Amino acid sequence: MNLEIQKKLFALPVFVAALSIFYVSSIPQLPFLQTAFAWQDKVLHIIAYFIFGLSLLIAFIPYKKTSLQKKLIIFISIGTFYGASDEYHQSFIIGRSSEIADLVADIIGIILSSLIMIMYHKFKNKKID
Repeated sequence: MNLEIQKKLFALPVFVAALSIFYVSSIPQLPFLQTAFAWQDKVLHIIAYFIFGLSLLIAFIPYKKTSLQKKLIIFISIGTFYGASDEYHQSFIIGRSSEIADLVADIIGIILSSLIMIMYHKFKNKKID
């Protein structure tokens, strides 16, 4: 398969995840949050951005020659930027708020998914005797 087509196909999950986050962020009041435990919204942010991070991992598959360090910098930057833009977006939605704690939860989700990238690279580069 052509590398450019492969890059576009592997990027599709990122767009689906980003659009899903944007859609949920556009809902004025999430009904299931009213009866949940105190930190449920932070846990949901971590889960959402962990999944977003997994979609970024898929998008990075065709970039085999890019170093792990460069991938991690780009990966965490994209996740943090999208989390910040999502918080900004929520500040315009009635019934929603923009919180630094939510952004921190987003970044935690991204960092947790980046650990999978690190483990994959360590496993892939491990020499088998």
